[in-house]
Amino acid sequence: MRTRGDLDHYAVLGLAPDATAPEIGAAFRRLAKTLHPDRRPGGDGAERFKQVTAAYEVLGDAVARRAYDATRVPACGAPAPAVVPVPPVPGHRRAWFAVVGGAVLLVAGLVTAVLVLRLQQRDAAVRERGVPVRAVVVGEEGGRRLLELTTLEGETVRVREPLRTGQPAGGRDTTSVALLYDRSDPTRVTLAADTTARDVTLWIVAAKLVLAGLTFVSVGGFWLRPTRERL
Repeated sequence: MRTRGDLDHYAVLGLAPDATAPEIGAAFRRLAKTLHPDRRPGGDGAERFKQVTAAYEVLGDAVARRAYDATRVPACGAPAPAVVPVPPVPGHRRAWFAVVGGAVLLVAGLVTAVLVLRLQQRDAAVRERGVPVRAVVVGEEGGRRLLELTTLEGETVRVREPLRTGQPAGGRDTTSVALLYDRSDPTRVTLAADTTARDVTLWIVAAKLVLAGLTFVSVGGFWLRPTRERL
């Protein structure tokens, strides 16, 4: 039976003797996570975990590795573990891209959430004291329909159609829109129809942006941490 001291450290990590430092670190992290006693209680998991840790303590240190390579004799007897391809470790540049990109998404999500909240508050204020009116479609502006309405005082006002989502195909009136306008400021309008679907859709977009941003920041931050702290 081979003793712990007889084991070939490269074979323990499933690596060739010319493995690079990043490959050694990646192999150690992968095996340590797989063999950790908390994940594999009982059996030979604990002993294998000790072997992997001992191998990395030698090969993960440049000075200790040179000394080991100078006196190393490839172990024979029991077959060495098969060399398993180790996924490349993302470089610092990619990690920083993930962090910066995640931060941009996070900010975009928070800004979207603030805008949605302000939109809801504005619509609620208009609905509270809004005057119903039927606005006529007179054109298009900024990708949205341009509407014209006439107030109770006889004033003609042009506004862009309020944002809406979830409109069934072919189900939108192409000539007029039912609105509510603020009598103190007729340019403040909202749809007379229920806008719950629109609000839910916008909140989902904001939530997805925030979650995506947090994910990218977390992953990028993880890969920027020193190797030994990732376990």
